[in-house]
Amino acid sequence: MALQTKDLSTDTIVTPGKLWWRRHELIFVTLFALIRMARDLWDRFTLTDLEIEPTYKIPYHQHGQAFNYNTNVLFPQLNTVLVLYLVYLGVNKVIIPIFKKLSWQAATSKILLRLVLAAFLYLLLSWFLALGFNSATYYAHPWYFNYGGFQLLSLLGYNDHPQQSLFTGFDRALSLVGVVMLLGCIREVIIRFVEKQDKNRAFRILVFNQFTLAALVYWTAVAIILLFNIFSGAGFRIICMGFIPATFLVFMVNTYWLFPQKEGGPVFSFRSLIQLLVSSLLCTFPFFTFDGLDMPARLFIFCMICWGMQLLITTPVSWLIYQQRKDRILQLRGAEEALVKSRADLQFLRSQINPHFLFNALNTLYGTALREKAPDSAAGIQMLGDMMRFMLHENHQDLIPMSKEVEYLQNYIALQKLRTPASPDMVIEDHIDEQGCNHPIAPMILIPFVENAFKHGVSLREKSWISIILSCNEKGIRFEVRNSIHPPAPNDPETEHSGIGLTNVLERLTLLYPGKHAIDIKTNEQEYIVRLSLQP
Repeated sequence: MALQTKDLSTDTIVTPGKLWWRRHELIFVTLFALIRMARDLWDRFTLTDLEIEPTYKIPYHQHGQAFNYNTNVLFPQLNTVLVLYLVYLGVNKVIIPIFKKLSWQAATSKILLRLVLAAFLYLLLSWFLALGFNSATYYAHPWYFNYGGFQLLSLLGYNDHPQQSLFTGFDRALSLVGVVMLLGCIREVIIRFVEKQDKNRAFRILVFNQFTLAALVYWTAVAIILLFNIFSGAGFRIICMGFIPATFLVFMVNTYWLFPQKEGGPVFSFRSLIQLLVSSLLCTFPFFTFDGLDMPARLFIFCMICWGMQLLITTPVSWLIYQQRKDRILQLRGAEEALVKSRADLQFLRSQINPHFLFNALNTLYGTALREKAPDSAAGIQMLGDMMRFMLHENHQDLIPMSKEVEYLQNYIALQKLRTPASPDMVIEDHIDEQGCNHPIAPMILIPFVENAFKHGVSLREKSWISIILSCNEKGIRFEVRNSIHPPAPNDPETEHSGIGLTNVLERLTLLYPGKHAIDIKTNEQEYIVRLSLQP
């Protein structure tokens, strides 16, 4: 017995062609928040009274305030980090998805409703941020607040000079949330470009995934070093903020841009050397513009040293690494080009078929069958015409209405019943419940299982049965096919090609419904069973 299963609740499939920028960014922000809070808790248990006295206690004593480390230091620190993290989640998980789902072809009322909802959530998040900062400041510096008995006014936002400008804190929160939204929108625009459907899509996604993963690991390590004061000083800033980022950028540019462009030609020609010189300088210089040294001349010297190391060390190493990985990179590019070519060939074949001729011929045969009083033949011709119309007009789309797929399925089953002789030993049952089948679905995703059932489940000499069940609800689609098993005839020309269609549909399910499908295939000596569930 063979069994193949895929669990919807636990299986996570990383498929080629998926961009992980959002996930990597969320992981980094989460780790940074946890590291920041861990550092605050670390200080709580490691700082001595002598270290706390000059930094925290003296200002409280000067203003006649009682001091408690947990209340006046730890709580404001943890509160600030948590509020900022929740604002980030609110912007990226709530507000930005509203704009992503906004369709300018929709009704004006729907567009306005979504814009009003986004504006309301923007104001609500800003107020939440202002309130969080205000409460943190209240406990950290209680002497700042002087609302004259109207403490509820502090809910308008953080304000360290309330009698001068009551809305200062709310303005700051509006600006900060706006910046987070702007950065998120810029990210979405870049992602939209990267995921654009063309021959270089997979290559761009590969590069960006490599870049964001490396950035996640690197900046997480930098955050740990900086927050826990493991290293410090100008030397650390030069290495951490200058040399390492420049080295990584030079490696990425060489490996995924310059070297692949020179494949098949002279790599180290005069023109190529000029490109390497210019690109490595452009990758190095921006990282040495920070205020890491006290003398511009010394900064220039370090920049030139770093540039020389990129040319003499990073470039040869990146060339060696590229030589080890170029087969995979070029194979990926070749696969994309082959896919584009196959689509073009398919369109060319479609253009060679004149659908008007085919449909006119079928209409002629349909009329002839009616005149000759052959209703079964007429019905079969009509169903065949509907199936051919589906193949020509619907099959090339990425998604189609579920009703189209069901109609094709029903026509196929009806045609198979016409060609199958009626017999007590031949049982063909189909229970297709179309209610609730309003989901879009990839075309031809169900029919291969039915084709397989009729191919292997029908015998003119032995008892045979086929059972097809389809049901839908608001959550997804349930599909089950059962058929009897019979050994193939010795002269069956399809014996050598058995299973190709089933293999293809399993690959399509993995690519089109990653983590959103479950398939269970069982077989024994008498019966073959397929159970499929989809979450479109």
